Amino acid sequence: IEGRLPLDYPKESPLKYLALQSNSIGGSIHSSIGNMVNLTHLDLTDNALTGRMPAHMGYLTNMKYLFLSRNKNFRAGGIPQFLEKMTELKDLSLMSTNRVGAIPGDILQQLSNLLLLDLDDNDLTGEIPDELGDLTNLSYLMINRNQELTGTVPTSLQQLPRLDILMIDRTSLKGNLDSICSRIHRAEIIGADCIINDEGDVNATSDNDDGIQCTCCNICCSATNVDSHNDNDDFDNTDLFGDSNEDDNRGEQCQDKVFFGQVDPIWENSYKRKQYQFDGQVFQADDDDNNNNKPTLGASSGNGTTLMGNNN
Repeated sequence: IEGRLPLDYPKESPLKYLALQSNSIGGSIHSSIGNMVNLTHLDLTDNALTGRMPAHMGYLTNMKYLFLSRNKNFRAGGIPQFLEKMTELKDLSLMSTNRVGAIPGDILQQLSNLLLLDLDDNDLTGEIPDELGDLTNLSYLMINRNQELTGTVPTSLQQLPRLDILMIDRTSLKGNLDSICSRIHRAEIIGADCIINDEGDVNATSDNDDGIQCTCCNICCSATNVDSHNDNDDFDNTDLFGDSNEDDNRGEQCQDKVFFGQVDPIWENSYKRKQYQFDGQVFQADDDDNNNNKPTLGASSGNGTTLMGNNN
């Protein structure tokens, strides 16, 4: 699909689900999108959107799944303040959307139902706010590829009871993840810029304090790791979605192309949506690439859970 988004959205439309991901839609999101008050799922991932994220989106208070990721031509701006009104949100992805500035703990703290927070590949700065540790339902947290994030990972964040994926690689964070590594239930996938000593040993005692001490990380990235592993076929210079990281000196050895389906059946093949659920009916996406993954009616999941959408 090409073209632009509408300039006039109907007032109080009954539409609940709008998915236009992976197209060539350009232009900005018009402020009248605030009329779509019944929307619970909006996916505009991987298009060519520009302009601001309009404040009128704050009227979409029924929103549960909001995906604006991979629209790098959005006008540079902070994490939108309107999010504090979307208290029903479960999934939020602003990956690769030209977000700048600090992570606003006071805004994100309001999203107590949040299961997924993806702020990957932006230009966020400053420290991780302690308030993220209040999001006790959070299972997936990706704040990697924000190289100006500094400070240490808050202990409160490391102790989130349901955290399954934590990605903080390719940042300027330092310190250790002792709290998360010592937990009985800890994240199954943790990616960080692990400290590596002069001998190439991960997490060994080192005079180099640039990085994270992490004895339980299963994805370790470090700029010092390039030379010692550049002949290893297990390392490549592509990221989670197959994009080249040739300008990122840590991309060459950072194995963060993870099959997240091993953690939760909701996620498969790097966030490619496999199932849709509406009022008890599950639509199964066709695996045939020639059918462009169009959904077809399938069997119920059996567990009554909502199957989340695309975080691409």
